[in-house]
Amino acid sequence: MQIDAYIDPLTGDLPIRGRLTSGSELIKQRITVRLRRGTGEYLLDPNNVGLPLIEWMDTKPPPLAQIMSRLQAEMRSVPGVVATGGWTASHDPLTGRVTCNGDVQFDDGTVTSVVALGTPGGNINSMPFGVFFSQQRIHGGR
Repeated sequence: MQIDAYIDPLTGDLPIRGRLTSGSELIKQRITVRLRRGTGEYLLDPNNVGLPLIEWMDTKPPPLAQIMSRLQAEMRSVPGVVATGGWTASHDPLTGRVTCNGDVQFDDGTVTSVVALGTPGGNINSMPFGVFFSQQRIHGGR
């Protein structure tokens, strides 16, 4: 079983009283971190991992198919994620908000719905995607 430090989802920081996380909570935490990491954001990363968030914000209209595909690929690279499915993407031209949502299946059979909600107007100084998880259910009766 994998264990990691818990990161407060509201602040993105370690809590005052440290704690550990594991299981589906850890997988959700790792998905959130991956979907908020932009290409070239980490100075010492030789592989230049992350999502091209600034490029996406600069492209009008945003490339929805590419965004949705990259978000799913990034989630599938998280240890414990076995599949993604049922994904849709939409763009509201009035607010500039991109919304992607679908299901993610974990290795324990849990399926959770994920919504990656873009920042209205594509403000570069803000977090490009808020990541929200909703109702979990067990897939396959495990």
